[in-house]
Amino acid sequence: MAPRNIIYILVFLLLLSPAYLLFARIKTPEKNFLGSWKEAAWEYKEADRFLLHQLADKQNRTVSNEGIRIHTGETWNFKKNGVLELTRYDDTIKTMRWSLKGRGNVLEITDGEVTEHYDISAVGKNKIELNYLSDMHVKESAKLIFEKT
Repeated sequence: MAPRNIIYILVFLLLLSPAYLLFARIKTPEKNFLGSWKEAAWEYKEADRFLLHQLADKQNRTVSNEGIRIHTGETWNFKKNGVLELTRYDDTIKTMRWSLKGRGNVLEITDGEVTEHYDISAVGKNKIELNYLSDMHVKESAKLIFEKT
């Protein structure tokens, strides 16, 4: 009786192992984000001062007379289990949560108080482009571009 059970187990494992190997190699959208990314640039299209001031207020950043400087050179470290560490230029670290929503085309980050949404316009090996999604229905847009570090 024992040899028969061993044969059943071996056949089961033999049939299961290709499926496991196939699913282990599949690249999920979350895997594209894992790692450390540096803010390369912020780009604005048809942006007016109201949208940019709202964006700056949400991110506790300053607005100057000539416009807003959202780009601060932060490093975003996307970790497994939805942990996001933002390292600022002065080496302070802010821990947040991240997840992909929709069909994997919306990045949501939150610190528990403020939740931000970004439409993922491009994801590459060394570059990510995110469009800031405002809760207002306006034509203005702000794009955040990351480079892999």
